[in-house]
Amino acid sequence: MDDARFKADVMKDLVAKYDRIWLFENEPVNINLILSETPSVALSISTQLIAKEEVPANLERITRF
Repeated sequence: MDDARFKADVMKDLVAKYDRIWLFENEPVNINLILSETPSVALSISTQLIAKEEVPANLERITRF
């Protein structure tokens, strides 16, 4: 199963069970799919990866950890 699809499906299950979900994710493809299907979930982590997609500018970011 595709990584983004798997994570989006898991997020759908979690959103149905919990009031608040925080996702720490570094792959823009995953973030965008999850946001499109469960917009209440996401926190972007800055990485050194070359991204195939851009994520929305308004997402919170962790730039150092």
